Amino acid sequence: MLTQKSSLVKKAALEADKVQAPILQSYDLTVAQYKFLKKLYYSPKDSVRVMDLENTFSMTHSTAIDILQVLEKKGYTTRIVNPKDARSKIVSLTDNDELYAATKKYPGRFYGYATLPVDDVEASVIELERCIKELGFVGVMINGPFDGHFLDEERFFPIFEKAAELDVRLNGKQIGRKAGATFITKKSIEAKKKIIELSKDFNGTLNDTDCIKVVGISRNAFYKYKREIKIS
Repeated sequence: MLTQKSSLVKKAALEADKVQAPILQSYDLTVAQYKFLKKLYYSPKDSVRVMDLENTFSMTHSTAIDILQVLEKKGYTTRIVNPKDARSKIVSLTDNDELYAATKKYPGRFYGYATLPVDDVEASVIELERCIKELGFVGVMINGPFDGHFLDEERFFPIFEKAAELDVRLNGKQIGRKAGATFITKKSIEAKKKIIELSKDFNGTLNDTDCIKVVGISRNAFYKYKREIKIS
């Protein structure tokens, strides 16, 4: 009886995978990748090791690593050294997408700084580019030393080169920008357009207080943008 029930469960799981596959494909995910993400989503933060994923889904270490490498390149997950056991690694969903949700909820008030899986330089470069170009982040936070390695080691250079190429801030300091140049973001451009359209100092009818509320930015940002608009 138990064998028959196990067979039915396995058959149902396979049928469910067939139904999920085309839906997940529209999100550029495979069924296996989705199962990993679901496991991480419903688990306490920083509690899932690579070996836990292997055991949960009955797969080899190399298969699990292949899936994780794809998820990392897509910016969904990151691996860090387990602080309780340096021989293993913790797998977590990236914080960047959560931060992006906050910046969208409060436009003009919060600006994103990317966090990166620094131990995987290639994945870090890909995630940094995604955060800047797709999520609209303005910089990246990297703190060292990392896993016993200092960030001035040559292995980490591609991360800094990508930051300079993208012209972003590193821990609050601008990388690759000439001294005295104005720091411009997509959000500041959008906010300035709204100020020009709505403020009575330009093309609109709203006073400063009402304009700040409608545009949804802080008072300091509003007056800073006004000055820059008048100068330009």
